[in-house]
Amino acid sequence: RNAIDHGLESPEERVKAGFVAGREVEPIIGARHFLALYWLGILLGAAFHFFVMPGETLVGVSAGVAAVIAAYSTILPELEISLNVFFILPLRLRAKYLALALIALAAVLWATLTATSIGPAAILAGAFVGWVYVKQLGFGNPLALQRYIFEKRQRAQRLERMSAEQFVSAEIDPILD
Repeated sequence: RNAIDHGLESPEERVKAGFVAGREVEPIIGARHFLALYWLGILLGAAFHFFVMPGETLVGVSAGVAAVIAAYSTILPELEISLNVFFILPLRLRAKYLALALIALAAVLWATLTATSIGPAAILAGAFVGWVYVKQLGFGNPLALQRYIFEKRQRAQRLERMSAEQFVSAEIDPILD
């Protein structure tokens, strides 16, 4: 067994992290969406893990917990949380940094092929699923592409409502001045 299995990445710690984040997420998105988020994270994370790491075993529900943590960080990014690093050092950080740390840790584990049984690829996929799921529910800041499309539609609608005279005074006259 790897040393990481006995540290912060133990099954007990993953369940605890899922419980803490889930306790905040479930009342916001509802029980049905929470279960869908969790199970989609597990299923798609496992599928991704077995696709990119064939032959490696996958133990646990890390992808589901990662989906819940990503959802938590997307819905409540500025919420401060307290963690105990190595059970001694208190650490206060915002939820968005918790998700970034989870993603960075999973990426490093995957790149170094360390602790492959907890599924670092599955964790990355689960976090992505959680982020996408709550973005589709309308939480989090809009992406740059979403803002661009929204502003383009707003401008087109505004131009449609203008008369020819208003258009000339609002759009053409400033250019000529």
